Amino acid sequence: MKTQSHRLSSQRGSVLLLALVFAIIIALFLGGYLKLTVSSMDTAQRSFFYQSLLSTADGGIEQALWSVNTGGTSAWDGWSTVSPNGRRTTFDMDLGQNSTAHVNVWVEEANPTSGTTPTIVAKATVTPPGGGPPMERWVKVTARRQGAFTRGLVGRESVTFNGNGVTVDSYNSDLGAYNAALTGGGTNKYDHGSVGVLNASNGAMSVGNGQVWGVAAIAASDATAISGNHAIVGPYGSTDIVASAVQTNFTATFPDISAPTPAVSYTVGALGVTTLPRSGDLPNSDGYYYYNISGISLSGNASKVLHIDDKVVLINANALNGISVTGQASISLGAQGDLQIYTAGTVSIGGNGVTNENAPVKCAIWSTLTTASGGSQSISVSGNGVLSAVVYAPNATLSLNGGGSGGAVFGSMIGKTITLNGGAEFHYDEALGSAGNLGAWTIQSWTELSKASERAGYASQLNF
Repeated sequence: MKTQSHRLSSQRGSVLLLALVFAIIIALFLGGYLKLTVSSMDTAQRSFFYQSLLSTADGGIEQALWSVNTGGTSAWDGWSTVSPNGRRTTFDMDLGQNSTAHVNVWVEEANPTSGTTPTIVAKATVTPPGGGPPMERWVKVTARRQGAFTRGLVGRESVTFNGNGVTVDSYNSDLGAYNAALTGGGTNKYDHGSVGVLNASNGAMSVGNGQVWGVAAIAASDATAISGNHAIVGPYGSTDIVASAVQTNFTATFPDISAPTPAVSYTVGALGVTTLPRSGDLPNSDGYYYYNISGISLSGNASKVLHIDDKVVLINANALNGISVTGQASISLGAQGDLQIYTAGTVSIGGNGVTNENAPVKCAIWSTLTTASGGSQSISVSGNGVLSAVVYAPNATLSLNGGGSGGAVFGSMIGKTITLNGGAEFHYDEALGSAGNLGAWTIQSWTELSKASERAGYASQLNF
């Protein structure tokens, strides 16, 4: 009996020992699994925050771009000036999971002029709640100005179509003349016309009985800013205002501009029938011939022509004497012609208008009337007046009066108010998308600075 009892006791001990071994193995396995799980969670959490930092840094970039575009003292609230053209700020952003990212932003050339380009660098830092070393991501952006003439017609306060037969469409001057036959079939005529208005009030864009073969952009959040009895906005074949052709919450900036002050210029008084540049005149260092004028007055038969045979800038500082073309007179740009006009005076283009053998960008009317002046300026094209040009006049009233047998406007126009009257035809030149370097600053290049050598140049500006 004693031997049997000893055998049973020994067997029970072996089972307990075996169970203990299994328990230890399971405990080690569970401990390892738990450690692996915690490690995986920490890795996933750090990965989450690392990815979030990129969006956080981009948020700093967007804040900086807004401040650069808005300008003025209030736009830089919370920013400190580091140098005459540098600003920086810092803010926190909640990433969730009881974690907050810290963002430092530096803007070099924060108050850009026409000759400078802003550079923006943002550093986003976070320490995950689970512990571990802080994580950083740095983003660098260089900005560029959008072209001022990215749309056909833009009114700061209103765009109005009156009467019948008012149309807006597009073409591309890089491909040739409007409605010209193209190689491979088709014609240089498209339903990419565009009209914009920066006023959100109801009826700020009144299309009336007209047709916009393309898109309409409005500052309002819905289409109530567009009115018209039989208005058409949309692609060819549309019979109404197509919802997808209406862009809402439209914004744009149109700064005041000043006439250039070249080192080489000539004062010639009032211009009539003549040819510019004159024999013996010298160009400025930029290749343009500059003339200070008291106005332009052309009237009479078709022989009354102001010829522009090279790169010419006309500066009309006298707002009382503007530009007038009537009868059958005209301004003519030759094959090498490039005409830039700066004026705060009245511009009235009738007669045979402005004949331009080149793209619209080669003929520009720049209004120097400032917002603060409170003055008035009108620019009109009427009768058979043809204008192939860009017009930048955000504080002036613009009017296109149709009815002539050959009257039409090609290019792009920006005004305070724009009115198109019966029969007026406007053809937006799609080649102008990047012309007129006056639009909002936007991102030109985006780079993540991941190397210490790349960050070194901005460390002093962002370590604060």
